Formats: sequence, C-alpha cells, structure tokens
Amino acid sequence: MSIRLRTRLVPFILLICAAMPASGQESDSPIWTTQPTHIDRSKQTYERLPAKVAVRDTRIWIVVPERIRVLDSRSFSVGDTTYELAHIRPVKAKRLCQAVEGGRWNCGRMASIFLGNLVRGKRLLCDVTQQSKRVALANCVIGTRDVAAAIVAQGYGKAENDPTLLSTQADAQKLGAKGLWRNPTCTLDFDRC
Repeated sequence: MSIRLRTRLVPFILLICAAMPASGQESDSPIWTTQPTHIDRSKQTYERLPAKVAVRDTRIWIVVPERIRVLDSRSFSVGDTTYELAHIRPVKAKRLCQAVEGGRWNCGRMASIFLGNLVRGKRLLCDVTQQSKRVALANCVIGTRDVAAAIVAQGYGKAENDPTLLSTQADAQKLGAKGLWRNPTCTLDFDRC
C-alpha cells in the first residue's frame, strides 16, 4: 500500500473505530429513531431564541440619465419631472458670491456643475416621496457616497434639519477650503455672502 493511500485511510479508519462501541458495551439501540415521532414543544426545556428580524431597505433605485437639466445645487429635472434632494438649502444657479480675496465668483454655476457631475448617468438609492411631477429624494447614496453630504462638504449647499448633515457641514466649515465655506461670512449668513 502506498504512503499516499495510507495517509488518506487513517482518518477514515479512526472515524470508524470511534463510532464502534467498546467491547463489553455493545448496544443494539439506534442513535436516532427511524419512525415518525411527535415532539411536544411544551415539554421541551431548550432555550429558544427569538427569530432574527431582517431589516429591509425600503429605498428605491433611481437611474439618472445623461441628459438632465440642473436647476440649482439640490435639484434637477428629467423631462417634466423635478427631483429635489431633502435637507439641503441650495445655492441658486445664477448666484454670485463674494470671494474671500475680495472679488466675486459664480458660485451658483459651480454648485450646479458639481450636482450635475455627481448624479448624471448614475444610479441613486433613495427614499422617495412623489407629489405629482415633483419627487423629493432623501438619504440618497451612489455606491457608498452620500449625495447630500457630498454637496454640503463641498460648500455648495447648507444642511437643514439633519444631524448627520449638520455634523458634515461643521467639519467642512472648520476646514474652510471648499465652495462657500472658503468665505467665513458664508458660515454666518449663507444667503448673503
């Protein structure tokens, strides 16, 4: 017998030997029953764990086409339907902002371009509330990236009524390197800076 075959047979032989009763203790009673048996659960004393509740994601996939019209830093339209991100105060598309250096810059256009680049041609997973031709989107993600948090972090929108977004906004304002957060007066008065 070859060494290979012997090494393969050893675990099998050990398994058979372990299953055989020791001499003098032989028993013909089966380990399990072969007949249908009724089990009365009320007489069992086993610990029962509650059933695992699977959390179901109720968000809906929205596929944003390549051709969209961006209205401001939180809303865009596809055909005659307008999609609006919740919990963000937008930067209007035609708004001019005061730069920290003293000049003016087209912050509204930059904010609109950022939103367009963020969602155009992507699949968004969102909580959706529809009212005729207006669709409110909340808790939107693209992959693992939160859409509203990305807009607020870039300084192209102000967080409203959402603790997570307010935290993201505070962090972005401390850094002060992007969008409207570059100008310290925008942190005090978002609409007039």
